[in-house]
Amino acid sequence: MATTGPIATRGNRRPQVVWTADHRLRTIGRQLEIEAGPAGYLGIIVTPKTSVKEAIGMLDKTGGRLFFTEGIWSFDGSLAIDTPDVHLLSTSPGKTVFRRPASSTTTTPLITVNQEGAIFDGIRIIDKSSGARHTISCDATRATIKNCVFEDVQKGVSISSTWCAVRDCTFLTSQGYAVEFTGTASNGMVTGNIIQDSGGSVYLGDNVSEVAVLTNVFENTDGGSVKISYMKDKEIVTGSALNVVHATQVEERCP
Repeated sequence: MATTGPIATRGNRRPQVVWTADHRLRTIGRQLEIEAGPAGYLGIIVTPKTSVKEAIGMLDKTGGRLFFTEGIWSFDGSLAIDTPDVHLLSTSPGKTVFRRPASSTTTTPLITVNQEGAIFDGIRIIDKSSGARHTISCDATRATIKNCVFEDVQKGVSISSTWCAVRDCTFLTSQGYAVEFTGTASNGMVTGNIIQDSGGSVYLGDNVSEVAVLTNVFENTDGGSVKISYMKDKEIVTGSALNVVHATQVEERCP
């Protein structure tokens, strides 16, 4: 268990973290204090005793950073992020788990981003809800999903806005698309991701434009089940020469 509170140090404010017997939490706390240094307040440290919704509620209306420790956060339904610039970061990438069980009957995304500037960094996501849509739905600008792992999900990330990026993520198992740009989404990037054979395709809708799909590694197989699919003449930058993917796995659709 831990408590945090700002303390004054030579005119700056940084979090003072007081840890009990758990040596792992002590180590994390010390590392975070070092990182905060003279730069000021670093953010809120969140353990599984606090829900993601409760943690976001601790931020003010301008958003802020939430550091999630190792552990599992269970979702019975879905979560909407209605505060701008909310950053959800793992202190131990891949070991912070957001999970929705198969028993969930919701059909809404696990997380819907309704305000700009959201960042997901280092989160492992497991969504076994059979009727679910996408795991993360970005309906606002400047969202970034990076260093995350999508394991056993129905669909991965959906983006319907501008200036959004999915980078350096791993898609292990998806029943649908790994990444989907929908509507009139534009000015986006899908880069540096690892998409395994069951990880899902990257699909850009008919009216999506100005998106780069670069340096991703797919299961490189002639006629493989995962692919890059996009509409011709929409200023899409991609192709087998710019990704590790077989030429037959790149689909340029015609109007």
